[in-house]
Amino acid sequence: MRHTLGRFALAISLATASLSAFAATDSMMVSDCWIRSILGDVPSGDYFKLMNMSGKSIDLQSVSTDAFGMAMLHQTQSNGSTSKMVMVDKATVPANGTLAFAPGGYHVMFEQAKKPLTVGSTIPVTFSFNDGEKISAQCAVKNAAGNKGRTRKQARQARFATRRVACTFGTCKKRPVRDTVYKLIRVFFAALQVELNFTHC
Repeated sequence: MRHTLGRFALAISLATASLSAFAATDSMMVSDCWIRSILGDVPSGDYFKLMNMSGKSIDLQSVSTDAFGMAMLHQTQSNGSTSKMVMVDKATVPANGTLAFAPGGYHVMFEQAKKPLTVGSTIPVTFSFNDGEKISAQCAVKNAAGNKGRTRKQARQARFATRRVACTFGTCKKRPVRDTVYKLIRVFFAALQVELNFTHC
């Protein structure tokens, strides 16, 4: 019982963390926000997805955070075999559309970090739009490879915990074949343990 409650608490905390990755108003939503942490005084890139849920285009005008002294909107532009990074005044999200800020395209460049970034932590970031709306979102700090530094075991536990919560609320996808295989494996190891205990008696 105690282990079950512990697993359920872990699942709830992971689900809450997932929900915190989204922030929205009536017309705009920010999701999947993360900041690339690079050693030294190298600027850090900020990446995220914007969704416009209104019937008119909306411009992202600025991004700010107390964790850095400067933030600029940038876009990587390609010309044949060469590419360059240019600063832009705005990034337009089309009506009922999306715009991704990702490596090789639009991105935010943070400079003058107030203190070293910690991989796995989150930083509050504010997004300002031309319609006057502002959205505050928690952006995850990841390493240069774009992950939070979790081990494979931790990532697997997180996936299982998230699915467990979804199944609790009846929203998970059924996997009859895989679930049956898992049950058979558990039964096999349970029987093996009983046989080993009998042999040692």
